[in-house]
Amino acid sequence: MVSDKAVTTASTAQTLPLPSHAWTLDYLRLRLIATLVRLPVQLALGVSPYLLHTDNYLRGKGVTRKRILVPSRQKGRSIKVDVYQPESFTATEGGAWQAATKPVHINWHGSGFVLPCLGGDVDFCTYMVQKLQITILDADYRKAPENPFPAAIEDAEDVALWTLAQKQSWDTSKLSLSGFSAGANLALSTSWQLGPERVLAVATLYPVTDFVNHGGPKTPPKASKGALALPRVVSRFFDQSYLVINSNRKDPRLSPLYAEPQRYPRSVYIACGQGDTLHDDGKLLIEKLQKEDHADAKFVSLPGMGHGFDKARSGPAVDVARQTYLEFANRIQASWTLAKL
Repeated sequence: MVSDKAVTTASTAQTLPLPSHAWTLDYLRLRLIATLVRLPVQLALGVSPYLLHTDNYLRGKGVTRKRILVPSRQKGRSIKVDVYQPESFTATEGGAWQAATKPVHINWHGSGFVLPCLGGDVDFCTYMVQKLQITILDADYRKAPENPFPAAIEDAEDVALWTLAQKQSWDTSKLSLSGFSAGANLALSTSWQLGPERVLAVATLYPVTDFVNHGGPKTPPKASKGALALPRVVSRFFDQSYLVINSNRKDPRLSPLYAEPQRYPRSVYIACGQGDTLHDDGKLLIEKLQKEDHADAKFVSLPGMGHGFDKARSGPAVDVARQTYLEFANRIQASWTLAKL
């Protein structure tokens, strides 16, 4: 069974001093803007995942959710993780044994590296549990500007290493990762840092993969009416919040495009809407992997879709989102056979 308390892991992750923003007027401006934009997000997420998507609602779909704390490499810190599982894992006498024989999957939400959006992927996590009948860990991470790069990626790595250490809770030989937007960046970065020996597959939606030009004049390949493209002013705010001055933007932990192709899992999938300014970020990474003869790297360009399209509650995006989630599930399930190779 998964404990609801922080558990010591055998992680060898180093604890190094983290960069921080200097206390300047510009930093205070970033803090003020972050505070103002977080308020409506917190209200919205409080209503949707935890009031509308109640535990009873999830149980009606055969899914349970439990919040646990995973230890950080920083002494005295922990990371919030929502554990989604089939109800049979917790409601039956042999449920714990059943969970221990099944794969495990980690997801990271979108946030611009700033917004407190844990819980925003409740529909995705619920769908994946229903489809795959496995444990889904929906993980939080520290946000900028208070905690700039690499705080978020360290949290992502800590959760992944902790997950790999819980051999009594799930089949750690079948670990896969996913993420959305900023969370997709974390999933890709974590996947190559852990390597193909420990991660079978990574599947992401609209990731940022190249911070060299992030916040600059990126444009979607095909703007569409109703398709959200992140305004340049928003991208610049996220960029300035997440990165301290003189950050190495080609650091592959930050910009997964610059990671060694052979370090990626054997299954890499990226999808992005053609109306999204991050469209070419994902496309370029997959093209790089394909040029290096990666066995299974796929990019899907989605006509008429913008950033965050899968969070829509009505319209054509709903069907596209469901098809994309299905593709995630199919590729993750297919990757399990790789654990035997």
